[in-house]
Amino acid sequence: NKDGMKSPKELEKSKAAEEKISILGIENGMLKQALKTEQLARIHNANDMMQLESILQSMEKERAESEDIKYKLSIDIQTLSSNNQKLREKLKEGKNLFAICETFLKQNGLYEGPFYKDEN
Repeated sequence: NKDGMKSPKELEKSKAAEEKISILGIENGMLKQALKTEQLARIHNANDMMQLESILQSMEKERAESEDIKYKLSIDIQTLSSNNQKLREKLKEGKNLFAICETFLKQNGLYEGPFYKDEN
């Protein structure tokens, strides 16, 4: 049209184009929001993974320390068992020596009774 007025067909096309632009704008906003939500979820997941990794490292350190303590305790138990056995052997040797001395004293008439009193 030469007079600057749009024909009804042109107005309809213009209105449809405006609606299409409006719809595309809404879709664009929705896509931006979805992208932002996805990025935040990825950041959250990355933070969760870092926290889990940190927890895992702490647990591994505790496990290693626990294994070290367990190893040291097993050595201590072996040492105590060995010392206990040596002590039992010394006690047995002492009882045998005491019995030999007691027998010697009895045989030579020097024994007058027990050397100790059981106070229990």
